[in-house]
Amino acid sequence: DEFTSLYDRHYQDVYRFALFLSGDPTRAEDLASDTFVRAWLARDRIRQPTVRAYLLTIRVERGGEGVGSEIGGS
Repeated sequence: DEFTSLYDRHYQDVYRFALFLSGDPTRAEDLASDTFVRAWLARDRIRQPTVRAYLLTIRVERGGEGVGSEIGGS
């Protein structure tokens, strides 16, 4: 399916970037997952040639914030 393909193709790059931003492997996994959820919800706005840049931009714009921080989690 399309989501799995997107995730498999870009997860390592997004995870490494999230790890760089957070310094915490567990937090980086959460942030990477959050990035893919956000990208999937906005998939109609992503142009295929720029999908990696789009994913990394989501992470930069959100910084260390993820879904949990928005709903009262840590």
